[in-house]
Order: sequence, then C-alpha cells, then structure tokens
Amino acid sequence: AGLVPLFLGAFWPSEKLPTEEDFRELDELDELEKLLDAAEESELLPDALLGVGVVEKLERTQTTINGIPQYRMILRVRGADMREFTGNLITLIRPHEMAAVAPGALLTVAYEPENPTMLALVPEHRQEEARDQFHRQQVQLGLADPQAMEIHERGMPTTGVILTTTPTGEIRHGYTGLEVTVGFPDSHGNPVERSKRMFLPQSMLGQLTAGRQVDLWVLPEDDTRFILGMNGTTDS
Repeated sequence: AGLVPLFLGAFWPSEKLPTEEDFRELDELDELEKLLDAAEESELLPDALLGVGVVEKLERTQTTINGIPQYRMILRVRGADMREFTGNLITLIRPHEMAAVAPGALLTVAYEPENPTMLALVPEHRQEEARDQFHRQQVQLGLADPQAMEIHERGMPTTGVILTTTPTGEIRHGYTGLEVTVGFPDSHGNPVERSKRMFLPQSMLGQLTAGRQVDLWVLPEDDTRFILGMNGTTDS
C-alpha cells in the first residue's frame, strides 16, 4: 500500500553520502512497512471501495514505530458513488513525505461501505484502478480532459517550461480555472508554445509558476494535445 500521489524515497544531505548503516536501516524500515501494509490490506474486505480525498487536517498521534511518527489525517472524500463524506486515515509518515499529505493535498483511499469514515491506504494491486477512478470522476465533474489517459499512454515524454498562467475567472467544485501556456520542443525539435485550459485545486496552484520546468506528454501527430506532469501526478 502507499500514498497516491507518492513522494517517497530515501534521501541524504548532499554533503553526506549514505553509509552501510544507512542502507541497513532502510532495509529494516522497508521490511517493517511491508509487514504493516500486509496487515492493513488483510483487514480490508474484498468489496472495499475506492475514493479520492482532500486532506483537511493532519495531526500527530502519540505513536512512533522505528522512529517513524504516526499521523491521523482527516479527509473530505468523494466516494465511488460520487457522494462526499468525511473520513479518518491513520498511517506512518516520514518527515520528507509531509508535502504529499499537507492540507489541500489529494490522496486516493480505500474504505468499506459499512464504515466509510475509517479510511485505509490503497493496496498496491489496486493503485492503477484508483488512478483510473480519479480520472473518471474528474471528467464527470468537468475538471479533466477526457483524452488525458490516452495522451499519457501514447504521448511522447518531453520537458517544457511554464510561460504564463492566467486565471479564467471560473471555479468548478472548488477548483480554479487557468489558461496555461507552455513552451516545449515539438517532434522535430523546434520550439513551440501551446496553451491549455486546466482546473486545479488551491493546493496545486503554486506549482504552476512562470519559469518552472514541467514534464509533458505530447501526442506526436498533434502537439496541441498534451498533459503536464506535476509532483508525480499528471494534470487533466
């Protein structure tokens, strides 16, 4: 199981290379996480549903396991039936993962219909299903490009630069409408500028600043059809 989107992985200060002891500790933590994930997944019933939550509050509990603090997250979740409810998710979070779960962050979660307020991390084998459900919901709400999944699958990956972001003045379901202009090389290596209308939650607006480099997927036959990658997720 894991947080979706993910901001995971070990890191060290640039002036200090990892030691053998560092790697040994990481191996122990990986084994611990596997045990915790296995226990959590075994507790989920086969009919567990998936939803997309917005983190509203994050508070630390009194529990720490192998130096990793435990947190309780309160999320506003849009369930599989598109209805909204508030639920709680308790999980271990390392310090460098905090940005992924700050208030306003989007997370996919699992829950059981009989007790939807108790949330769980999405099991590893259902994470692709969770991402697909998130996209379908965004399309249904008018927040996503219906062709985004196709573009991600068939598009050519490249790197672009945000040139301008202009608010459209439209707000849908709490998401802010933007006209985003991006510069990137086309399939022949020539620089082009293309614009796209997007809807983003408040927590992601700061990621689209002029001059920022972003990952792109562009259809080779039509470079006006593209999506942006931001912090391990893709826009719609």
